[in-house]
Amino acid sequence: MADKKQQQKWSLLGLVFGKTLSMRVLNFYILNSVLLTFIMALVVLTFMMVMGSLLQVIELVFKKFDPMTILEFIVIVMAQVLCYALPFSVAGASLLVYSRFSADGEITAMKATGVSIFRIAFPTVALATVIAILSFYAHNNVLPLAQQKQREIIANYDMEDPMALIETGSYKPIGPYRVIIGEKNGDELKDIELIEDLSTHYRVIKAKEGRLHYQRAQARLQLELDRVTSEERDTRRTNSFLISKAGKVIVHFYLDPKKRQMKEEAAKIIRKDPKGLITEDIKEMIADRENLMLRNACRREPGFKQLSDEEKDKYVKALPKEKKEALLAQARKDIKTGNHLWAKLKGKKPFRQMLSKVGIKKMNDAWVAAVNEKSYEEMLAALKEIDGQNGDVTKLFEEWHDTWLQSFHNNMDYRSRYLTEINKRASYAFASIAFALLGIPLGIRAHRSEKTIGFLICLGLIALHYSLIILVETFKENYGLYPYLCIWFPDILFVIAGLFFMWRNHKYS
Repeated sequence: MADKKQQQKWSLLGLVFGKTLSMRVLNFYILNSVLLTFIMALVVLTFMMVMGSLLQVIELVFKKFDPMTILEFIVIVMAQVLCYALPFSVAGASLLVYSRFSADGEITAMKATGVSIFRIAFPTVALATVIAILSFYAHNNVLPLAQQKQREIIANYDMEDPMALIETGSYKPIGPYRVIIGEKNGDELKDIELIEDLSTHYRVIKAKEGRLHYQRAQARLQLELDRVTSEERDTRRTNSFLISKAGKVIVHFYLDPKKRQMKEEAAKIIRKDPKGLITEDIKEMIADRENLMLRNACRREPGFKQLSDEEKDKYVKALPKEKKEALLAQARKDIKTGNHLWAKLKGKKPFRQMLSKVGIKKMNDAWVAAVNEKSYEEMLAALKEIDGQNGDVTKLFEEWHDTWLQSFHNNMDYRSRYLTEINKRASYAFASIAFALLGIPLGIRAHRSEKTIGFLICLGLIALHYSLIILVETFKENYGLYPYLCIWFPDILFVIAGLFFMWRNHKYS
C-alpha cells in the first residue's frame, strides 16, 4: 500500500515537473522566434526610417559641414529612429511569427496539448513589456534631447552656403569691405581685391591668390591672402599714401550680426519647445502654469489685484489645498459660462451692428479685440450708443467681460499642450504591448499567406496608430477636448481589440 502511494506521489511530481519543463521549452521556443524576428524587423524599419533623413545628411555634406558634425547628426537621427521603431518592430514580429506558427500547424498542435491562446501569447507579451519599459525611458529622456540637438544643429548653421557670398567679376559688400575676385575654384581664389572705404581712410588690398574658409563656430569667413599689396590713403590728407607688401595676410569677415542674433533667438525657442525637453522639465513647466492659473483664479479675491508679484506668490502659496481647488473649480466654471455668454452675444443684432461700426468683420477678430482692455472699452462705448446704457446686450457684454478669464484660458491651453506631450511619450512607449496583443490574433488569422498578409497588416496597424496620434495632436492646446487623455485612444483600442480576438480564438478553438 505504501509502495503504491509512493509511486502515485512520484508520478504526480513527474507530471507536474514534466509539464513545467515542457512549458519552459515552449516559452523559450516562442520567445526565441519572436526575439530574432523582432531584431530583424528593427534593423529593416530603422534602415527604412533613416533613409528618410538621408537627404538632410547629404545636404550637410554638400554644405561642407565638418565630419564630426555630420557624424553627430547621424547618431542623433539613429537615436530618434530607434525610439519610434521599437514598438513598430514588435508589431511586425508578432504578426510574422504567429502567422508562421499558424501556417505550419504549430498553433493547432499547442492547443491540442491543452495550451491556451493566452499561454501561447505570454512570452511575446512579456517581451513587449520589457521593450515598453525601455521605450518609456528612451521617449522621456533620450528622444527629447536628440530632437533638441538636431534642431539646434540645423538652426545654428546657415542653410545657405556662405561661401557663395563671394562671386567672380562683381563687387560684393561683406562687412567693411567690397570684395571682387577674378577666378574661383572651390576654396581657392585668384586675383583678389578688397576695398575698405571709411570716413577716416581708404584702403585697397590686392592679392594674387588666396583661400576662403567658413568658421561656423565664430560665424565668420576667413580669407587667407598670398603675395599681398596694400595701398592706404588718409581721407583727411589727400597727399598721404601708405603702400605696403606682405607674403601672407589673414582677413576675417563677420556675418550679419542680426542674422546671428536671430539664430540665438531661434535656439532659445527650440529649448522652450516641450518636444526638446525631458519629461521632468515639462512637469516643472506644468507646475508653473498651474501656479499662474491659480493666480488668475485669485483675481476676485479682495485686495489681490493691488498686491505686488512677490506678494501674490506668497498669497497663493499660503492658500490651503481646499481653497485652491475651490478657486480653480470656480475659474473653470467661469470659463464655461463665458463661452456660453459669448455664444449668446454672437446671435444678438446690436452686437453685430457694433462690430460693423468699429470695423470688425469676423467673430474671431471680435474675440481677440474684446479680451484687450482698451479695445473692450471702445467696443462697449459703441454698443451703448446702439443698445443703450442699460440695454440687454450691453449688460450681456459686460457680464461676459467680468466672467471671462483670458489668462486662465491661455494657461489651460498651454498646460494641455504639455500634458499631451507627456502622455504621447508614454503612449508611444507602451504601444509595444498594444501591438503585441493585437498582432498575435491577427497573425494567427492570416496564416494562409503569412508573409504577404502579415506585412500588409503590420503596415496598416502602424499607419493607423500613427494617424490617430497625429489627429489628437492637432487639438493638443484645446483643453476642453482633453487631448492628453485622447492620446491614449489608439493603445486602448488596440488592447481591447487584441483581447477580444484572443478570447474569440480561445472560445471557438
